[in-house]
Amino acid sequence: MDNKYYHVEKLKKEEDMEENQKPKGLSIAGMVLGIVGLVFSIIPCTWWLGGIICIIGLIISIVAMNGVKKGTADGKGMAITGIICGIIGIIIPLLYLTLFASIIGGAAALSNGVSM
Repeated sequence: MDNKYYHVEKLKKEEDMEENQKPKGLSIAGMVLGIVGLVFSIIPCTWWLGGIICIIGLIISIVAMNGVKKGTADGKGMAITGIICGIIGIIIPLLYLTLFASIIGGAAALSNGVSM
């Protein structure tokens, strides 16, 4: 008899846990986009795509973090991960742009006969 009541109590606890869970979808999406964007940012041929993905992931992660602060959402760690990966994934393409601009500027200066 005690075993029967144990299962009923266990089911009630599981139902209560499911009702109290807050959505984590934005946190998960922001984290995944941040990580994928970071990987694409590191690859030289797809750095521009990685930058775009990281911008989207950063925005979603910030929105998710605001939801966590208000108490309407869950997944604070995932939102923080998305923000960090998004920022790093945006910085890397900016470094690529700086490198390419200096290479092109140097090549243009050399073709005009200007010594550096």
